[in-house]
Amino acid sequence: MKVILPIKSGSHWVTVAPSGDAIPLQGAELAAGCRLKNLRNIIEPLIAEHTMGNADHATTRLRIKAALTSNGKLPYFEIGSVRQELDSEWLDVVVKTNTDLVCGYRSFVQSTDPEVLDAYPARELVHVKNGTEPYDWKTRWVESGGRIHGGRMIALKDDPVWLKVSDFGHPHPPFAFGSGMDMVDVSRVEAVELGLTGWRSEINVSPCPICDGGLGN
Repeated sequence: MKVILPIKSGSHWVTVAPSGDAIPLQGAELAAGCRLKNLRNIIEPLIAEHTMGNADHATTRLRIKAALTSNGKLPYFEIGSVRQELDSEWLDVVVKTNTDLVCGYRSFVQSTDPEVLDAYPARELVHVKNGTEPYDWKTRWVESGGRIHGGRMIALKDDPVWLKVSDFGHPHPPFAFGSGMDMVDVSRVEAVELGLTGWRSEINVSPCPICDGGLGN
């Protein structure tokens, strides 16, 4: 799983595209030619250690910071006119987002076990965390091809909406920076009642297209 790198655009965080891997890091005592690709490679094993329970959030953030500086001065990168400092806020977003993606992936794998799929062929997108949700998920859901069922965002587990609704290209949470949305399984009984599938219909969920390998998976 490739490490997600954020950059702040206005009041929101957005993802640095994979095509940005060649962008150089600046402003610190780094090896010549150090780029965002190298930054991902530095961060990946440290996040993996965190997700395996070998380091907490604060320790992981300190380890990433230590790997990026030898004199206390952290680097930055620029995309267009936007300069992104690799400060404490940025490090917190990196650690939380990538940790949550690993946890989401593990839950995704469990939920696509054949026996689980037979009993629970669908999922519902729900808000599970306290606080104001920064995105209009119902609008986003419909624009991504999803259907609303009695005010609820429910789709089969093999529906492409799960990939389309994500800012990260993963069919599992988190779907965006700072979002409190998650998924809960929907039983076959309810899925049949909603007209999503039949009693004997099989659901075949494709593997996450960008989740294999890395980050302790």
